[in-house]
Amino acid sequence: MLGGVIIGFGVASMHYIGMAAMKMPDTVRYNNAVVVLSVLIAVVAGTAALWAALRLTTVWSTLVASLIMGVAVSGMHYTGIAAMHVYGSQNPGMLAGMSGGVSAQAFLLPLIIGISLLAFALTAIISLSPTEAEMREDAALMAHLSARSRQGPVGAHRAGHLGEEPRDPGAGG
Repeated sequence: MLGGVIIGFGVASMHYIGMAAMKMPDTVRYNNAVVVLSVLIAVVAGTAALWAALRLTTVWSTLVASLIMGVAVSGMHYTGIAAMHVYGSQNPGMLAGMSGGVSAQAFLLPLIIGISLLAFALTAIISLSPTEAEMREDAALMAHLSARSRQGPVGAHRAGHLGEEPRDPGAGG
């Protein structure tokens, strides 16, 4: 439950911080009830996605969990946008101050390269990570090897005592 609350507030804060970072000459106000509803959507859907991801173990359940998380992000975003009211500026001179900034290419190229490298690294880490079945198999092998090493060297069990030479059945002793 705590994880869902953290994810929900993370998604909501990402949205509202991004909205607050936008510069425009207009006035932006929010309907507080709809803002709370958008945060609740993010928390509930984030909790459901975490539950599905942690409780269900098939590929299909992981796919369902990712779809639920997508609903959390998009549902929260569109509800947050519905909470926003923009009031136009009465001063036409303010629009002149909005020109300038960087080009789309100067912004998008580093963003695309960064996201691509991150996606590649995450894909490599996930694909090279052992599955749960492989970890269980390794643990069983280690337990088997540990049990064999406690038995001593091969053939020592025939001598009767560790370190004692095996007796020759032909020697009358």
